[in-house]
Amino acid sequence: MKRTWLFAVVTLTPASLPTPAVAQLRTPAGYKEKMRDLYQNPPEAVWVSKPAPGALPVGVTHHTYRSKSMGHDIGYSIYLPPAYQKEPQRRFPVIYHLHGASGDEVQRVRSAEVLHEGIVAGKWTRSSWCSPAEASGRFTKTGRAVSS
Repeated sequence: MKRTWLFAVVTLTPASLPTPAVAQLRTPAGYKEKMRDLYQNPPEAVWVSKPAPGALPVGVTHHTYRSKSMGHDIGYSIYLPPAYQKEPQRRFPVIYHLHGASGDEVQRVRSAEVLHEGIVAGKWTRSSWCSPAEASGRFTKTGRAVSS
């Protein structure tokens, strides 16, 4: 039995290879102008998202507080366990739900609803829950949050 070997040489030139650096240079038409305008004229951040009537689960309320350092109101949703009404002097553990750059203080209230169900069922420790507003969107090069 005779064996035959076949060798092939493939040559690629650097110009034919898409490198990450080359791919990054190919931006859609108008992209740079759009980004320049966005960062020079950022939209105002949304710091208070008022819930629709009846949208909050049992035990959850929405409030605002005035931030002196920021110069405007900030919204937050808070859940207080049923025992809070009976024992207002008692201290309860607090769960702070920080939603990050996606969502607001109202969109994450489902986790407070799950907490309430667990407390009522006796599965979890009586705790309060708070979700403060964080500017929805992204951060500029100056560090100031802006909404989309």
